[in-house]
Amino acid sequence: MTDPRRDQLVEELTAAQRELGDLFFETRLRPLLETELTVQQLRALAIVQVDGETTSQRLAEVLGISAATVSGIVDRLVAAGMAERHADPHDGRVRRLRTTGKGAAAIRRLVAYEDDTDPEVFALLDVDDLAALTRGVTALLDVARRRAAGG
Repeated sequence: MTDPRRDQLVEELTAAQRELGDLFFETRLRPLLETELTVQQLRALAIVQVDGETTSQRLAEVLGISAATVSGIVDRLVAAGMAERHADPHDGRVRRLRTTGKGAAAIRRLVAYEDDTDPEVFALLDVDDLAALTRGVTALLDVARRRAAGG
């Protein structure tokens, strides 16, 4: 059984999020336009970030490219300080790859929209609206954390 009030609120929130996305589109696009990484480097870095760490073999499989091509991509990511290689603790012949702080920050900047809302926008809200927004975002964060933890 559905709750009509809940359904209406979800619909309104979805529409508001879509409109906010449109209004902040330029801000969201700017980091992508400013990056010096290629699309393949971004894809590889994103995979490493999501996996925590990975191997070149996995990158080649996921990206659908040759090991030689992955090697060049990884070399450039390492040279740019976005990723680092280290020996696999169980098999010293295998080199594992993980993002550095710089690499993780680059991915977050591109996909997490960290720079979206100018604090001045929040300053324009009245205190009651700011409190309601803070409660709502905090509740959303709690649900996202539970889902991420498998709960």
